[in-house]
Amino acid sequence: GLIRYNLGEYEESTIIFGELVDQPSFAQSANYDEALFLLGESFFQTRQFILARNYLGMVVERNSRRFGLEAARRLLEIAFELNDFTGLEELYAAFQRQGGQRGPELDYVQAKALYFQGEYAEAYELFARVPADASVALRSRYFAGVCDARLENWERALSAFDALIAELGDPEELDDDLLDLRDLTLLAEGRIH
Repeated sequence: GLIRYNLGEYEESTIIFGELVDQPSFAQSANYDEALFLLGESFFQTRQFILARNYLGMVVERNSRRFGLEAARRLLEIAFELNDFTGLEELYAAFQRQGGQRGPELDYVQAKALYFQGEYAEAYELFARVPADASVALRSRYFAGVCDARLENWERALSAFDALIAELGDPEELDDDLLDLRDLTLLAEGRIH
């Protein structure tokens, strides 16, 4: 199962790990948490989010020292993918119990969850808190501007979008993701105008 997983053959690894964790005698094995995690992760990689959520949730419930933190982090991503934020506060609590520290990526995921629930003021606070050197900084600034627009803070939203466009710089030098972000920012400015 591990070889299949490491080769990126996730469908095959789901079959192997699935058979393994279903064996009652294996539940007492020292490798049980790892097998549960890799089964959940394999389902995540094949975009079978509900199955992934089930197995990763078991890892978190078992308070796995080795895999609990990563399982909780992945469950946050699944909540966003499924647009299902029920139990999110409990999940954040589990993440922190597992030793997870609040950081820019967690703030970003939580802010997006709040945004998609229509909690724009709370989402704005988290997006604005993301530091400039974080990997999600540019997207956070975009969403902070969108939150401002939703809250009808037109001038502040336009200012945020103008600053983001300036920071992104020459479109010829941007990768596809940043070019998409630039286009979204320009569209958002156009909608405000």
